[in-house]
Amino acid sequence: MPKGESVLITLSSAACGLGEKGFEMSLSPITDASKQVFLVGVHRHSFRRDEPAAVLGVEWYKPSGQDPRACFHIVYSDEFHDYVPVSDTEAYKLVPQSQA
Repeated sequence: MPKGESVLITLSSAACGLGEKGFEMSLSPITDASKQVFLVGVHRHSFRRDEPAAVLGVEWYKPSGQDPRACFHIVYSDEFHDYVPVSDTEAYKLVPQSQA
């Protein structure tokens, strides 16, 4: 898949990484812009709370001094890129473009 191409992300119910076998993920190209997925911070301490960010994909990311982890690679409307752990299910929610 070419870099920068939008994808539809499908995660299993064990996406938070708590399942015995980890999590499964499949990626497929998005052909309909209405299927874009956004990540929105819902916790009072979430970075840029209530501001939707487009999900570019899921990548392994290693913060300085910490173990690598599966993270959503997101971009905000001002082109600021960030990484949010897939396991951070309490502070963020995934929403379709129609709800962003």
